[in-house]
Amino acid sequence: MLNQFTIAAIVATSFLVLFALSELIYRWAKPETEITRKMVHIVAGIVCLSFPFIFLSIWPVAALGVAFLAIMFISKKTGYLPSIHNVKRKTQGSYLYPLSIFLCFWAYLTQNNILYYFVPISILSVSDPLAAFVGRLAPYGKYTFWGETKTMAGSLAFFISAIIVSYFCFNYFKDTQPTAWLTIGIISLTTSIAEALGRRGEDNLWIPLAAIAVLYGINSL
Repeated sequence: MLNQFTIAAIVATSFLVLFALSELIYRWAKPETEITRKMVHIVAGIVCLSFPFIFLSIWPVAALGVAFLAIMFISKKTGYLPSIHNVKRKTQGSYLYPLSIFLCFWAYLTQNNILYYFVPISILSVSDPLAAFVGRLAPYGKYTFWGETKTMAGSLAFFISAIIVSYFCFNYFKDTQPTAWLTIGIISLTTSIAEALGRRGEDNLWIPLAAIAVLYGINSL
């Protein structure tokens, strides 16, 4: 059986391959940076969904988070990875993303409930980039909070997809308690609000924390 940190090294290598692919796409196809950035966001999130099945403790996840932060910081300072960093807007999303993974994994371990990890990370991986894509393709109902403009179309896409994503998570892990649909609805609403209010990539943190807070609050009742 592979050592936990050996598995972490394999996962880290997969992230490096993902970054390399995003650079190739960026240099050859020349899409907007927002596209390659969201591509990395989605694929990295899908990879991270494997963590509860391959890691038994928080430490390999923490090590991966530190490595990810180091890569983001160094590449930003040195001008590497323009497929991720070359955006006009100011954003801290790349730095908050690994923090969210760590906090969700910690919540999963402490609460002994995989939904504390799967629901927030699935919403962050699917609903957040979907809201951005829909907002760009159908910029209807623009609104501004704290200097950042978003759209009602994007927020609606986030809300609907969050319901679908949450339902599949609850259904897959066979959580059929009577409060399941109530929990799904509140999670979808609160994470939608967190996405709408988030600025400079802060929604990468607020979205998962909102989902965890709802799960904890309802399960505590």
